[in-house]
Amino acid sequence: NLETFDVIVVDCFAHETKDVPLNCRSREFLETVRSLMSPDAVYVQNMCDANQFFRGYLRDLQEVFGDVDVDYRGSLLPNGHRNFLGQNVVVTARAGETAAQDAG
Repeated sequence: NLETFDVIVVDCFAHETKDVPLNCRSREFLETVRSLMSPDAVYVQNMCDANQFFRGYLRDLQEVFGDVDVDYRGSLLPNGHRNFLGQNVVVTARAGETAAQDAG
């Protein structure tokens, strides 16, 4: 039996390229993370929304976890509008059931 965790936090990306290393954003990585989560656990990742992989990564997160939230508060301008130049965002996902698991 593997040890499980209630919270898993990932905070790694190259500031210059705003890219998360592949070994911290691959579908295999996400599936491994999910397998290490207790039933009510939360996965949190600090990342940048300006890299070329962000949308695909969100899709993978949704397929692996089902329930995914993206917090853009760190990228809001003083007037309340979102800064689309690429800012840090916090992605959270819960270990709850995914649609794929429900079907299987």
